[in-house]
Amino acid sequence: MSNIFKENAYFSIDYRSYPSGIGHINFPNGKIILVTDKECGPRSLEEAKQCIKKEFLPSDVSHIPFSTSENYNVGQAAIRSILEKHNVKYVYDSEIGYEFNNSETIFTLNKWFEMRG
Repeated sequence: MSNIFKENAYFSIDYRSYPSGIGHINFPNGKIILVTDKECGPRSLEEAKQCIKKEFLPSDVSHIPFSTSENYNVGQAAIRSILEKHNVKYVYDSEIGYEFNNSETIFTLNKWFEMRG
């Protein structure tokens, strides 16, 4: 990963076939917050402990209590609010990068939301 990730909090989307959530906020100190919603992932750290292997367990879970895909605009605002609360400056998004950004996969937070439309 880029050197900017060693010094800044960043968000990484979870595109796996069985995602653990919407994505992860990663901090330079190794702390990880799993971002989830009604349709994807555990609602709390206690639930995460029941379904995620210990070596992959996040430090915390930030849960959005509704489907961010069914309520897209409100969902994007909720995701943005969580990311801004944790001072996320960058997003790693391989899908948007490969589809729309000449394989550049690192975005500033504002650019990422702009590209998500």
